[in-house]
Amino acid sequence: MLSLLNEKAQAAKISNLKTFLHDLRDGPIKESRFDVILCAMTMHHVQDTDLLLQRFCSMLEPNGFLAIADLDKEDGSFHDDPTGVEHHGFCRDQLVGKMMNSGLTLVSMETVHQFEKTSSNGPRRYPVFFATGRKRVS
Repeated sequence: MLSLLNEKAQAAKISNLKTFLHDLRDGPIKESRFDVILCAMTMHHVQDTDLLLQRFCSMLEPNGFLAIADLDKEDGSFHDDPTGVEHHGFCRDQLVGKMMNSGLTLVSMETVHQFEKTSSNGPRRYPVFFATGRKRVS
């Protein structure tokens, strides 16, 4: 995916994009600080979301933004194969609290998309939220 992203950025003549292959469980990326970190449809695959949010916040510039798109809490039916799924979405109030505890402020959240999937019970919609927060300045 990183190679594909780099190819698309090059084709679009985007020169201020830098990708990293790094396991945040091992620590933050020390080489850079970021104005924006975007995490899209990934957090529900991460076991320790508190650690992930802390690592993201530690890598943000003062007043930098964290943006997260992920699933609302659901019953586990979103993924046909639950391998690698650590959470069946998130309760919005709890995630806002986690984001604020990690060092973010001005946390907001809204629904931005709904996946529609059909199962034996018929069609079902799975809301996707977009949450943003700004790193507190010490």
